[in-house]
Amino acid sequence: MKFEVQNGCFAYKNSREILKRISFAVEEGKLLAILGANGIGKTTLLKCMMGLLRWTCGRSLIDGKDISGLPTQKIWQKIAYIPQAKLSKFAFTGLEMTLMGRSAHLGAFEQPKGKDIAVAENALEEIGVSHLRNKRCNQMSGGELQMVFIARALAVEPKLMILDEPESGLDFRNQLIILELLDRLVHEKKLSAVINTHYPAHAMKIADLTLMLGKQGRYFYGRTGDIINVDNMRSAFDVNVLVNSVENGGRQYDDIIPMSVVQPASDWVR
Repeated sequence: MKFEVQNGCFAYKNSREILKRISFAVEEGKLLAILGANGIGKTTLLKCMMGLLRWTCGRSLIDGKDISGLPTQKIWQKIAYIPQAKLSKFAFTGLEMTLMGRSAHLGAFEQPKGKDIAVAENALEEIGVSHLRNKRCNQMSGGELQMVFIARALAVEPKLMILDEPESGLDFRNQLIILELLDRLVHEKKLSAVINTHYPAHAMKIADLTLMLGKQGRYFYGRTGDIINVDNMRSAFDVNVLVNSVENGGRQYDDIIPMSVVQPASDWVR
């Protein structure tokens, strides 16, 4: 499946335009990372992409077809959305939460069948969290709950997963677990994914493509190694960075180190 945005624009009512003429594409087996400063419109972009918010101009396409003309159920059979994880107040078990991913394949009053339960259980097993099958979501840690949300997305059997800050609020270990899982699902299982992240280093680790939102609607889009550089980071984040590579055990690792904040002259202490 190929997912595209063509000339996407968006503005909230009686507000300035947040997104301006954004175009990009994600193909099978590729991961796109979306980067940008706080409040720049990253989550808004995700919602516009999927039709949860209506573009003020432009369109989203699945295999060349405008999603605004597709039945809603068909869209959610192809796309799985994982919003920002928050600790659950609900007492659903891990399996029950995962089984909710099958709703796109069921009728309005249809109950899950044996096949649906098997798909949900396989999704939990696929990502190594079968042990959470009977654990209540309101008793899970943030990392456990995020893994269950990913299992729920896999239960959709989607072509594209869209994740809003999947590693946010997690410790180093759980961040790596999430990143390595996404890397495997996309590059070995040939799913496609779009992730919104606050961590340029995470994009450098697993993303094939990067879309970096900047000021006044400007954006940068292309291969991750080309987009995450000193000049673009300075322009989009007002931060001076050092982009570096290190080798360990025969493998090369890319990293980015923030060095200093770029401030206009009027902000300097005199």
